[in-house]
Amino acid sequence: MLLRRCIVAAITAACLCGTAWAGTVVVANRTSRNIEMTIRFSSGGESSYTLRSAQVVPIQASRSIHVSYRDHGTVRGYTLDPYHIYYFQNDREGLSIAELGVEQIAPVGRVVAVRPSDHRQKTQPILENGRRRRFAQITLKVFVDDEEDAPPQVWQDRLRERIAAASNILERHAWVRLKITGFGRWESDDSHLDFFRALAEFERAVQPGEARVALGFSSQYGRIQAQRGGTKLGGTRGPFHPYILVREWPRRVTKPEAVEVLVHELGHYLGCVHSVEPDSAMRPLLANHNRSLRMADIRFDPLNTMIMNLVSEEMRDYDVFDFRRMGFETKLRLFNIYREMYRVSPRASQADDYVKRMGPLLVKKKPMADSAKRSAPSAAPRRAARRTVQRKGGSAAVQPNVGSAAR
Repeated sequence: MLLRRCIVAAITAACLCGTAWAGTVVVANRTSRNIEMTIRFSSGGESSYTLRSAQVVPIQASRSIHVSYRDHGTVRGYTLDPYHIYYFQNDREGLSIAELGVEQIAPVGRVVAVRPSDHRQKTQPILENGRRRRFAQITLKVFVDDEEDAPPQVWQDRLRERIAAASNILERHAWVRLKITGFGRWESDDSHLDFFRALAEFERAVQPGEARVALGFSSQYGRIQAQRGGTKLGGTRGPFHPYILVREWPRRVTKPEAVEVLVHELGHYLGCVHSVEPDSAMRPLLANHNRSLRMADIRFDPLNTMIMNLVSEEMRDYDVFDFRRMGFETKLRLFNIYREMYRVSPRASQADDYVKRMGPLLVKKKPMADSAKRSAPSAAPRRAARRTVQRKGGSAAVQPNVGSAAR
């Protein structure tokens, strides 16, 4: 009996240690002003942070946090819980925080962003007690096809720069870093004008080797066939698929647009689906010649930010790179988010597909389409209570007419 108690105690301690860092609170700024906020953690630590207009930030916390800020001389405070999504808004009483409950998500419109005075300013996820947390890592082997006519050093430097920029964005939103393990080339078939035939050819032609992902860049931009809904700029086959293919359009796409296309595809690798939010890197239409797009403007919407943090937690803490092997709680949280995104935008068929990829949730549930159709219309987003937020129960990048998004 004593031995049994010791074993149970050891397992409990190991579980507590393993989950001490678990938990993410996502906070978005849906106003046109920058907000100075103070975050107080349950462990006693405190952090000050400037949340810029339209910015989304993940806060790593194992327990509830208290967020306070000044609004016209008045200090307001809210208690926010892990695995919940919140946003700042302006209402009749001034600046407040509301929750995007999984059952109460509605599309949000574009906001007027306040440009930061220092364009070099980088935002980072907020950490409990300022402690560092290790990043999940995606290793990449990078390939170009035989249509790439630049010298190896030139195209390798160009792609290193792009991947480094994409890695910085993923670090800020999801605690994920990219690492290049090597470079290679493949001979692409000039007769493959359809994108997914080109992707299938790429999958047959190369191997990731020791890397998690074979990332290919095809320079056959002059031969791309116009397709209904736009031309595919990039694509993969879903979360954790070991192949991603991106079209190179050096004559038409700016550097920030090229980075956003890559970030979009890596978002799909991490479980993201297309978003209705016009400023999200996961919107269906990309590279629409928005010359004002800067690297600092590339961001994810709150829902996909939470999705990536759930998935990266599995990668980082449990070395899981398979949707079917994720933990039950992670699967359930993802299912709830995907269900709501499908209900908000029934054309987001990826959400239904990704739920199927997760496999059984070990709970009885209705098919995505049925539950989405039968759910009640979204209520107006509720405001967070001053002291705590009560959870109500409930459980390819595309270029328009020049480009279309990857799956």
